[in-house]
Amino acid sequence: MDSRAAVIGALASGLDGVELDLQMTKDHVLVAFHDLELDASTDCHGPVHSRTWEELRTCPNVAHAGVPYPIVRVDSFLIEVAGLYPGTEFTLDIKLNTKGEWWPYLHAFNDALIDLATRPELTGHILIECQTEDFLRLLHTEAPELPLFLYGTDAGTAAAQALGLGCSGITLDANSMSKAEIALARERGLQTTLFGVSGAWELRNAVDLGPDRIQVDHPH
Repeated sequence: MDSRAAVIGALASGLDGVELDLQMTKDHVLVAFHDLELDASTDCHGPVHSRTWEELRTCPNVAHAGVPYPIVRVDSFLIEVAGLYPGTEFTLDIKLNTKGEWWPYLHAFNDALIDLATRPELTGHILIECQTEDFLRLLHTEAPELPLFLYGTDAGTAAAQALGLGCSGITLDANSMSKAEIALARERGLQTTLFGVSGAWELRNAVDLGPDRIQVDHPH
């Protein structure tokens, strides 16, 4: 996941957009990486935020099924993808992880994200999702035009929190929302993204619920 091959392959199969896990390096470069610790899939150690981009570039690549994949620097990569597949929607799942001071870290992450989202090639094509209210509240204050989705676990609670934060929608597991809850969220002005959809049967059920977006694990 989060590799160049995965993103290009997904869009080549005909999908409307992709979801990437977003983290920030020590020198404020945004990269696509899922795990909170580099040890989980590389030979480097510590969180992404403890390393500079140059260090990550020389870090042994992420390995999957014996195949190495380099860590992706998001800014240049998304501009490349937008050129190849105009109109692509990029959902960025914000992974916050720092051992330093919290608010300076959030402000730096916000600044880097706003710089990315306002680049001409990407303006209007980025959607943000996050579990952390501090981050969403700060981002909404500094960039109210960005569509923000609260990543929740319970439909009713997530909807109320999202409205209070100024979010555009909520993101939940497809098994944790009903058709009625999605309809109610829409009546309250919130869009819905569902994830946790892998097989054909799960996709059929997710479509039947009527969400605005579905994140599928296996595009085929």
